[in-house]
Amino acid sequence: MLCFRCGGEHFVKKMADVEQLYRGNTYIVNTPVSECVDCGWQGMDNGEADELVKRTKAKWKDGLCSHCQKNPASEPHTCPYAEEIADDSET
Repeated sequence: MLCFRCGGEHFVKKMADVEQLYRGNTYIVNTPVSECVDCGWQGMDNGEADELVKRTKAKWKDGLCSHCQKNPASEPHTCPYAEEIADDSET
């Protein structure tokens, strides 16, 4: 892989927070990336991109209502448990 910013050829693997848009919502996903040792630019190889997709879907699924499998942040949430979830004040 070549760095798009500086043309460098040396990268280190690290974890980074990546902003990802999925099904109308933006998620910050902590995922593996390759970082250029010369300038700090971050990119992904195919395996890292696949891992980003997997982690993004998992983050989206974590936000689903366990009763109706809808995401209250992006979909109408009309299941019988909607009020109970809206009143949940745990942080």
